[in-house]
Amino acid sequence: MSKKNSFKQRLQYLIDDKKISQIDVSIALGVNESRVSEWLKGAVKTPRRTTLQKISDVFECDIDWLADGTGEPFPTAKETTAGNQPTTLSHQDESPSNKELVTMTAEILESDTEFKPALVANIRSYHSAMTMENDMKKVEEEMGDMKKRLERIETLLLSITKTLPEKRDKAANS
Repeated sequence: MSKKNSFKQRLQYLIDDKKISQIDVSIALGVNESRVSEWLKGAVKTPRRTTLQKISDVFECDIDWLADGTGEPFPTAKETTAGNQPTTLSHQDESPSNKELVTMTAEILESDTEFKPALVANIRSYHSAMTMENDMKKVEEEMGDMKKRLERIETLLLSITKTLPEKRDKAANS
């Protein structure tokens, strides 16, 4: 299983193994989601060594396996270098509090990290999505009100159409 023929297959294997999304990968690597998509489509045969190193660090996989498929994807404890603490994509069981999230976000935005643009882009995207969701709720409420008004108008029209023949007959008989 360790031998995968192409970089895109090896990257897909890592994503599947960690059970994460392309968005999570792009955030962790500080690249656009479209870049990850290009890798997975095979538009880029193999990224630069510095990019491979970042991917290797994030997924805690062997860089040689990632680059050309040689060896095993995950080094054993004996093969791992001491003191190397890569960034991982594991999700904690508990969600951080809003205060912790604001603090972490502020730290990233105030830093010179390469992940800052990715965070900014994601904040904008999520804010836009939240705004659209709120707008949709307002539209749905307005649609509900309009439906109620339309039902009242239909009821009124039905009552008018029922009384018209009676009025016409009375007028004809007079």
